[in-house]
Amino acid sequence: FIAFINALRPAFARVLKKQKWLRISGLSDVYDEIKERSDARFAGLPGRKTIGIDGYKDGTRRHVMNITEVKRGWVTYKGTEWFGRLRHSGRTHANTILKYMGEAAASQYICVVADNTSSMKTMFDVLALTLVGVFFIGCVVHVYDLLVEDIVKIEEINETTQEFQFIIVFVLSYSSLFELFKEEAESTFGKGKTTMLKLFPMTRFAYAALMIHSVLVNWRVIAGIPDSPEFKYLKRKAKPKRRADFEKFENLLGTTALKKKGQAVVGVLDPISKALHVQEGDNFPTSGVAPLFTAVYNFTNELPLEITSQFEAGTGDEEEELTETKIHLMVSDRWLGTSRIVGLKHELHGLAYSMDVIITCIVKEVMGESFHDAVMAGFTQRQIYKAIKTYAGGNQQKYNHIIVEYDSFVGGIHPDYAVKVDATKELAKTKLAEM
Repeated sequence: FIAFINALRPAFARVLKKQKWLRISGLSDVYDEIKERSDARFAGLPGRKTIGIDGYKDGTRRHVMNITEVKRGWVTYKGTEWFGRLRHSGRTHANTILKYMGEAAASQYICVVADNTSSMKTMFDVLALTLVGVFFIGCVVHVYDLLVEDIVKIEEINETTQEFQFIIVFVLSYSSLFELFKEEAESTFGKGKTTMLKLFPMTRFAYAALMIHSVLVNWRVIAGIPDSPEFKYLKRKAKPKRRADFEKFENLLGTTALKKKGQAVVGVLDPISKALHVQEGDNFPTSGVAPLFTAVYNFTNELPLEITSQFEAGTGDEEEELTETKIHLMVSDRWLGTSRIVGLKHELHGLAYSMDVIITCIVKEVMGESFHDAVMAGFTQRQIYKAIKTYAGGNQQKYNHIIVEYDSFVGGIHPDYAVKVDATKELAKTKLAEM
């Protein structure tokens, strides 16, 4: 904490250890000055603001909303609202957001972003009637989190995940076995080059792949533990109930079946988790959302044989869905939405992608023209124009002007645009070569 304060305001760090100052006004002074500096920097940035809402339940099961304001490259905390343990309507949430946005919301804000939940969708519906000309979209990272959670909870994948979790918990539960693991890992891979065993938090399923991977890379080391004197001694001294865990540990490591299943699960989860993590930063462009989700969709539509061969073949029942089919349908549902799920897809993603020459050029170079066409096919011209209408803020004359500009830009009609687009494409190729 002191290092954090020292980086922001060195003068405060020198007095942090003075208890009287901290007790009376210290932290309030730090907060007020840092907030003043942050707000001043935020106000000086160009462009309209986005308001972000992160909803969750606290330790006492109260519904809480953390509210932030965002501009490109800068996020500032605005406040926290508690709603108690009862469910609330979208109107209640909407009124709270309107209070934070104030009377000048239409001119100062371009977007409201929130968790993809039914309550937030209801809030969007209410706000849309009041704030014409403001985008209302779901959080990209939240959708990927929910998608990974869906996949991990598929029965076959869930069983594999739990078995790998059991292996890690078992090793960590006995200090002598954990010390043995560390010694053998250093001996095998070299000091400082070992990958430690990792458990994933139950609220972040995106780390499930990392947990399984931590076992797979250490498989040779862990597989040797049952033959060690330490393991045999602990098993001999264990009570019957605990001895069953020792036998389960031996059985799981006795064949390569679990290892192959783990590799298959990582093969599915790792690309999706990477897509999640690359979009967690505040510098990921909106134009990259649609092509990245399209890549995930295509990947799950044609999973490699080394992955699908590890899943159960099924009984032949026509109504039975194979694991790979379930995964692909889950990806589709999280993008398009269903009666129960709020989809991520938004016309803003289509407009942003079609206008970003660098991203589209990179996509065409790396993935091919057909992939680019598939991304664009997901958005109708009507949806693109709807997004432009939002930017126009209800001004018909401005809307007509932007439509003409957009059609000229995308169609390459205007000679000035053609020159700029060609120059930008060359820049994109240069950036691609540097990657």
